Amino acid sequence: MTSTAGLTKFVVIAGMALMAGCCPPCNENAPLPYVCPWSEQDLWTYEEEPDAAGNPVMDGYSTLESELFNLINQERTDRGICPLAADPCVFHAARLHTQDMADNNYFNHVNGAGENIPERLTNEGIPWTGCAENIGIASASGNVTARILQAWMESDEHRKNILNCHFTHTGIGVAYNYGEYYFTQNFTAY
Repeated sequence: MTSTAGLTKFVVIAGMALMAGCCPPCNENAPLPYVCPWSEQDLWTYEEEPDAAGNPVMDGYSTLESELFNLINQERTDRGICPLAADPCVFHAARLHTQDMADNNYFNHVNGAGENIPERLTNEGIPWTGCAENIGIASASGNVTARILQAWMESDEHRKNILNCHFTHTGIGVAYNYGEYYFTQNFTAY
């Protein structure tokens, strides 16, 4: 645990920080405590053509990110834990890291510039007081999001991140390279 300008921050890469006190009340619709240049409308990208009923169709990456977001919130709510709210800036940070891993063929919480999750979030202007990150790789066959979630839930450290009630917001990134999907989920508390 480190202290910055009188504000206590906690960082977890694949684990859980122990914090005193109870879980915060659910308020996934509360506004972000900072100005993010992206809105929730910017979270998902869509194909040019709507479906047969005229509804917009998410592109492949947005579909996987949205599916994983919903599956993780289902895991939380099934256990009486508040769902995570989508933070567009945290999604952006997760997407950048995921694409960097796929483009540069590495799998690590630290990028090629030596930045870890706290540094990457801070560089994006996200005023976190707590953060964590899960990363994963899955082959492009079958239900990729269900397999990633299962792997994370079977790992003590990754599961602790997902079920940590002090995390209130999240962002997910998906990228593809050489038959594998790369996943990053960033968790934040404010």
